Amino acid sequence: MIILVSLIIGIVITSIIVIETSPKETPKQKEQEPILESTGSTQENEPQPDDFYRNAEFVNKHCTSLKDFIINDDFNEYDLRKLADLNKIDLQINEGWYPITIELIRDLDKLGWNKEVSCIKEKYARLEFYTKAKFESDIYNLIEDYGEKSESICETCGEPGTIITNHGAWMYVACEKHYTINRGTIIVEQDGFKFNGNFHAWDEFKNASLEESQYYKGQLILTLEYKVPKQVSPGRTDNSLMVFSHSIGFDNLIDHAQNRFKNLLPN
Repeated sequence: MIILVSLIIGIVITSIIVIETSPKETPKQKEQEPILESTGSTQENEPQPDDFYRNAEFVNKHCTSLKDFIINDDFNEYDLRKLADLNKIDLQINEGWYPITIELIRDLDKLGWNKEVSCIKEKYARLEFYTKAKFESDIYNLIEDYGEKSESICETCGEPGTIITNHGAWMYVACEKHYTINRGTIIVEQDGFKFNGNFHAWDEFKNASLEESQYYKGQLILTLEYKVPKQVSPGRTDNSLMVFSHSIGFDNLIDHAQNRFKNLLPN
């Protein structure tokens, strides 16, 4: 009997030892599996090459250097973009100025220009084309001529246009069709007027003046001086309100202003 009990106890102890020493799947191994799957997924979603030119037909489609860059009568807007890319710059003009810029590039090529340009952009409603040309050189003067031409070409569509200012904030060139963008609207009421949705009472102002702008061609500016400086945003106050003559309803505003402020004539 004693021998039998001892034998049973020995079997039980051996089973426990076997169970405890059996290999287990560690938490670390379980965490590794999704990490491996995630790594594979990231590789499959790598960014694809830019396909902007893929379906386009243009002279310099396969050109990889300025040395081999071709400028001819077939030069188009894709070639213009490619020129900017090869010079490692952004093309910062609207489509309405593409034709005049392409025309400039063709004329520059006739003067022996090396095709290097550090900037193509609009600045103060004028085409800017930066090269290393010396001051008053033929290339410099040609670029200046085209800059002047751009001031009368709508940036949006390329039709004849004029320089417009958005209430003194920025300038742009627009044709009659695109001129309405950012013009501003004035609605005159009995006690004041609304300008771009904001009401201004006549009693807020102590004086007014009307003058021709020195910077914006063909523009008149009505300046209304506040009796008390007006807070227009946190940390900013204005002493006057400026309204430009291209705003819709400007003439009606002037008629009413003349009744309140005598001798309101352009200086």
